[in-house]
Amino acid sequence: MNTTVTFPDGLALLRADNVAEFNAIREKHPEWLPRLRGKDLRKIDLVRVNFKKLDLREANLGEVNLLGADLREAKLQGANLRKAIMPTAKLQGVILTGVDLQDAILRASNFQGADLRYANLDGVQLEDANLRDVNFQNATLRQADFRRADLLRAFFCGANLQGAYFQRAKLQGVKFQGADLRDATFEDTDLREAQIVKGLPVEVLHRMSEEIQFILKH
Repeated sequence: MNTTVTFPDGLALLRADNVAEFNAIREKHPEWLPRLRGKDLRKIDLVRVNFKKLDLREANLGEVNLLGADLREAKLQGANLRKAIMPTAKLQGVILTGVDLQDAILRASNFQGADLRYANLDGVQLEDANLRDVNFQNATLRQADFRRADLLRAFFCGANLQGAYFQRAKLQGVKFQGADLRDATFEDTDLREAQIVKGLPVEVLHRMSEEIQFILKH
């Protein structure tokens, strides 16, 4: 005899600080996909929450603590993640086109293969993050911190990277064509395999780090 499972209100569980129960139900019943699209999730502690495969489009997650959260395969288009706290979060392959992540804390998070085209990432903290194969085309990344990040084959074409920090980042196969790299710093970074367009205006070159100028001249 088939037994119909009745699931609780996912949003109510989260607002009652029952993340552990929320996660336990999702673990036991992967088919349960709580409706959180467009919901206001601010002021809720979502540490290590399991949001895998959930529809979070247009959701308000501004300043929310999502440390260690699982957001793999979640739908996040149009979501507000400004100043979200997301160290060690799992975001592999997530589509974040046009999402507002300004000033978010994303240290040691995993974005491998994610789509961040046209996203607002000004001031984000991405130290030690896995950013392999991430598409940052036309994204805004002013003052972004990529120190020690793994950016293997990342795509920054047309991105605004003014004042970004790349110290000790892994940049093999990275594409910077058309990116604005004024005042970006690349201390202790190997740029020999990065693809940077030559022939930039002289006034731009003067404002770029010595490391980039060396690569462009050789």
